[in-house]
Amino acid sequence: LRVPWTNVWAILGSVALGIVAGDLCMLTAIRSIGVARAYALGGTYPLVGVLIAVAFRGESLSLPAAAGVALVVTGGILLSLGPGRGAALPAPAAIPLRRASVAVGLALTTAVLWGVEVNLTKIAVTGVEPLVANALRMPLGALALNAAALLVYRQPAPGRLGGRNTALATVSGLLALFVGSFLYLSGLQQTGAARGVSIAASSPVFALLIGLVVLREFPGWRSAAGVFLVSGGVALITVT
Repeated sequence: LRVPWTNVWAILGSVALGIVAGDLCMLTAIRSIGVARAYALGGTYPLVGVLIAVAFRGESLSLPAAAGVALVVTGGILLSLGPGRGAALPAPAAIPLRRASVAVGLALTTAVLWGVEVNLTKIAVTGVEPLVANALRMPLGALALNAAALLVYRQPAPGRLGGRNTALATVSGLLALFVGSFLYLSGLQQTGAARGVSIAASSPVFALLIGLVVLREFPGWRSAAGVFLVSGGVALITVT
């Protein structure tokens, strides 16, 4: 089995920029401004991914598909902001300006890094079976994140989770990182980075639906509007 060096370097770059640097920036931003604000900013990464794919990689989007991308991003931001209750977000005044500014910068940096990562991943699966690319990408990502945990916390990630959480993380990892990542890579290979990243950005819709059915979490107006926008955006992207 031979994987071209171009693909190998693209896999290494996607892991370093997206899985390690991007996720660390996002987690750091979350600690300062919360999940909702951080993901609302970081969730703009499909726009970055599309711009890079169109400007530098020669991919094309029709006008309706471009409008679909904008709808997906807007809907994702609404989903990230929560159900629309006043208590969903902490008051901005409670966050020191300097700390908030750094966190906003980190969240936007995450969007750039994730957008670049999508395009590197597209290069990584070009001419290579997605299963092969995934077999290289995910173990490298796990090793890199554990190295980061050792550097920051002086112990591997499982040591901080505990037995029960480690088991849950293992099961969810098998589903999301093995099955989900394989399907994601297969989609990128078939549709390209611009369309692939936009469709993949609809994942909050499914998280909301699962939360509604399994956890009995009832969405508010923001979430409902987000689902409507994302669904319409995905429809535009896939049929044009």
